[in-house]
Amino acid sequence: MAHSLFNDQLVDEDRQLMINSAVKVCWMDSGYSYQGTGRIAALNSFEATVTLTTINGPCADCGRYHIGSRISVPRYNDQTRWSDNSSVRPL
Repeated sequence: MAHSLFNDQLVDEDRQLMINSAVKVCWMDSGYSYQGTGRIAALNSFEATVTLTTINGPCADCGRYHIGSRISVPRYNDQTRWSDNSSVRPL
């Protein structure tokens, strides 16, 4: 039952996503996990492209990612690629 409620919550959150929505974004690159916030720049059924406004992670200040970078991550609908470490959720 709890799993179903959590799934319903994620589906509802995914439905809230719109262009220019403020979001929390999580992504992986080269074995490292990153998190940040941003605004949705592009959106389709299975993916969101987010323009970063903050970045947290092992290389947040190394130049690979910076404020204004665009990151594409799967939406909850894409169950083959979506995970806690590769996701976008509304703030």
